[in-house]
Amino acid sequence: VYLQHNLGFIRLAMIHNLDIVPLYGFGENQIFTTHTLLGGLRRMIAKHLRVGLPLILPRLASTHVQHVFGRPIACGGRTTCNPPTDAEVEAIAELYAAELRRLFDEHAHKWLPPEVARQGLRVVRIGHGSLDPLDTRSIRSKL
Repeated sequence: VYLQHNLGFIRLAMIHNLDIVPLYGFGENQIFTTHTLLGGLRRMIAKHLRVGLPLILPRLASTHVQHVFGRPIACGGRTTCNPPTDAEVEAIAELYAAELRRLFDEHAHKWLPPEVARQGLRVVRIGHGSLDPLDTRSIRSKL
């Protein structure tokens, strides 16, 4: 799972006092086969124009896609009109990532091929051209 570097969806939820409901789609990666043809050019376009150009082909085998909703994450309750601080946004991002991992751990064996489920879920944060993993180990025990 990739999260944008500025976490705008979390900032908006906090500003408007809305909950975030995590959702994970099992089987979506098994629908298509991706190709590396022109990979360097596609990465350069994605970096500079912020637009992804995947080269994909559908797989011939039937694949089932199942979406699972997680527990709502409260982003409301702020009493200030100021925009949320980076620390507040990061705290919600960690809870969001932990809930996605909980969903994956709980349902992967039912909806994914065993070899895919064994790989686990990786949540990464896209930031300034690099991937920065979100560390949710400390949050897992709080959910």
